[in-house]
Amino acid sequence: MSSNGPARLWMLATTKMHFCPGIRVRGRLWSLLVVGLSAPLWPLNFALFFNSQDLDLCDGSSQGIFLLQAIFNSVAASLVVPAAAYVSARARSPHMLEVAVYLRVLWLSDASLSYRSIAEASALNGAPTVLPALVAAFIGISASIASIVLLYSLQLRLVQGLQHNFLDNLGAELLRRISVRVFPAVCSLYVPLLMYVMTARPSDDHVIRKVIGPISWLALGLEVTQISVSLRAFRRVRVLLDQAKTEGTNAEALNMLRRQDRRLFGSFTTMIAVHAVFSFLQGTLWPLPTTFRTLVLTSDAPSSCPLLLAVDGSSYMAVLRVVLGAIALYFSGALSGALVRGEAVFLREEERQLKRTTSSEAYAPPCQVSGWQEKVEEMGMRGISLSALLHFYRGLGSRHMLHFDPAKSTTNDVVRQAIIPLSSSTMQCLASTMMDGVLTRPSRMVTHNWGNLFRDLFAAVVADALGESSYESLGCLIDQDLDQIEHWLHRANALSTTYWICAFCVNQHAGICGYLGGHERDNVTQQSFLACSCNAQKFLNDAEPLSSHGSSVRCEMNKFDSMMHWLAATDTSFYQVVAVDAGFELFGRAWCVAELAEAHSIGMCQQLKVVSAAALEENAHKLRDLKVQEMRASRQEDVDEILAKIPDHETFNQQLHDMIFYSVISGWTDLDEQQQLDKAAHIARWQLVPIRSPLKPAGENNIISI
Repeated sequence: MSSNGPARLWMLATTKMHFCPGIRVRGRLWSLLVVGLSAPLWPLNFALFFNSQDLDLCDGSSQGIFLLQAIFNSVAASLVVPAAAYVSARARSPHMLEVAVYLRVLWLSDASLSYRSIAEASALNGAPTVLPALVAAFIGISASIASIVLLYSLQLRLVQGLQHNFLDNLGAELLRRISVRVFPAVCSLYVPLLMYVMTARPSDDHVIRKVIGPISWLALGLEVTQISVSLRAFRRVRVLLDQAKTEGTNAEALNMLRRQDRRLFGSFTTMIAVHAVFSFLQGTLWPLPTTFRTLVLTSDAPSSCPLLLAVDGSSYMAVLRVVLGAIALYFSGALSGALVRGEAVFLREEERQLKRTTSSEAYAPPCQVSGWQEKVEEMGMRGISLSALLHFYRGLGSRHMLHFDPAKSTTNDVVRQAIIPLSSSTMQCLASTMMDGVLTRPSRMVTHNWGNLFRDLFAAVVADALGESSYESLGCLIDQDLDQIEHWLHRANALSTTYWICAFCVNQHAGICGYLGGHERDNVTQQSFLACSCNAQKFLNDAEPLSSHGSSVRCEMNKFDSMMHWLAATDTSFYQVVAVDAGFELFGRAWCVAELAEAHSIGMCQQLKVVSAAALEENAHKLRDLKVQEMRASRQEDVDEILAKIPDHETFNQQLHDMIFYSVISGWTDLDEQQQLDKAAHIARWQLVPIRSPLKPAGENNIISI
């Protein structure tokens, strides 16, 4: 693994594919449509040119101007066609799909205006093409306006993503109101008025020119406002990164933001300038002069093609669309690996979704014995909210388990000395007690190792809620400023997110509370645990009644796979969070591997949360040699039972390796524009929170690079 580890881990946590079975076919059809509708442009241009051989293109005549416009717009459309066709055919991620739509609209505008000019020139030759010309003009102008709206919509999505991951206000709401409500409303007034001005060519003092003038100025003002808000958002994040360390991932994020800043300023200021020139040449900036273009065309000075193009507003717009298309193609990541990676992710997601759909449709209770499925569904409705988990964690060391040490206390310690005692009065699972007995469906299931630090388990859950790929920095922040964690979770609307965690959601009083191994001691006090004094009846895997395959119907510890299957079959968004401990021992624990195997077999989405990129690199050699046959459990019978459920051990081993490593094999260049900005926002928000690294002396404050 290389120094791009943090960026790779980011992809592991944030890869979400806009999956739709027909997306590949639709993309290719759009690609063919773009190429097919562009193909007749040049034959029509040549035919019109050869039918008008006595015509001088640059003599300033109406037919010459229309033919010149047709050729110019055809050149522009031809330049946009490859980008629109290529991205349409290969786009898979949500952002790249939006870029594909944007490129197609740019192409449609150029192609329609080219067909309109061809129709106008043909009409002057006597062809009955006035109506087609008007239709093409309307489509072209509408597409041109739509391209502007789409560009601002794309920019809005980027700023919204930036704000969502930065967890602080960056002006996205103001930008949304302008881009979604005000600007489209102004454009809806502007388009029909502009159509009238371009076709009817009213006199200078006509009331239409006085009406469209203020609307044009308002549109330009809104464009300036939108670019100002976007630039302010980008620059706030960039300044924070600029103040941080300038090596590794932070440096890559900073360089990316600088490029985006230049892209934003250059493309949008150019667009605003071109729109101003276009409006001026069309005479729609009243009270500015409306006759400049007419004066040039009717002057005694000799005409020339450069002069005609210079005073033709549509030529500026055509050049602008080519420039904006090239910028979108380059900065979106289409040329640097995002499309290739997106397609690979899509294929994996397609395979997973097919497996999940098949599994859900074929779902049936695994055991027909009365009481089994009822217990499965009862357990599946014991979710616990992140808010309740946060409240529980705040109480450790103060209200309960007073000797709790986040650097030493494991999940097993917390179960024995906090979870079991707190639920002893009700003799139910602690999740039910903390959720006031309300049946709560979980949205995610957490697979974890009880030997892991409980602080790390909690940090991994928080990392999932905040979209982080690793939890080391979160663990440090949990130790030092739990209020900041709560603030972030509140900003991310994540406090109500529900999880299924066996330590909280299994009734320990019906299982292990009274059973203690002689070697079980608290990791802080080194004292042996005390057995629970409750008198609840215990149901282990041999407790009667038994199912046909010999498992206890009333036992809860033997139903994790059945419960996962039921939750996944009845909720397509339910997924697995794999909270990997610092030593990566989880992958050697039998019951953890069983949960991984079950989730994979039914097509559940699996999200890994590791302590850090460095830890993954240090343990890479061990992880590459993982074999399910070498997993461990306290009872050999458990290992045998789990292995029996995995039909092909070698195939599963390879799938396990892929889950750990596949999504981390590529770096920044394989992220699309939205993914890069989201990652940069995650890094930048940490610059607002000075925390101490556990590797530095207590007196040295620093920002941990993630």
